[in-house]
Amino acid sequence: MLITKQALIYFAISIKISWIVMVLFYTPLLFVLCLAMNIFGLAYFFKKSILPLSIIAIFGMSLDSIWHLTGLINFEHATIFPLFLLPIWLSYSVFILYFFKRFERFKLALPVIFSILNLISFMIGIELGGSIVYSDMYYVATLTGWLLMGFMILNIKESQFKLSTKTLI
Repeated sequence: MLITKQALIYFAISIKISWIVMVLFYTPLLFVLCLAMNIFGLAYFFKKSILPLSIIAIFGMSLDSIWHLTGLINFEHATIFPLFLLPIWLSYSVFILYFFKRFERFKLALPVIFSILNLISFMIGIELGGSIVYSDMYYVATLTGWLLMGFMILNIKESQFKLSTKTLI
């Protein structure tokens, strides 16, 4: 997999800004700015690889939407689809794909590790007031969803992910 150091730094900053702005200080203007920042980053760093990254982001947002619609979780500012999570998922898709391709010898452990890390970050989000859990079944659903996402990412082929500049790995 080909990801530059500059791309990782850009998306590390982007995910932190998106998460802080969208979860803690949600406003439509900030949503548009965060979304623009992420779309620019994908277009600049990953011109030929937007599809696998977009698939990961769409899958993650779909999981959040299903959980929101079933009442397992309630996102403020969302009726059907938690659109405000799009900038976060676009940034996060870069890191998920990077770690899954970088540490391929731990293939089966990575989905489990990411599932547990997701639960920890979600609990931090709850403490900061980002969302409210309605059911203990959310924890089972999120572990299952993230395991599915992890195994889907493991099947993304190297040929689908290209970057034409100097590489980090």
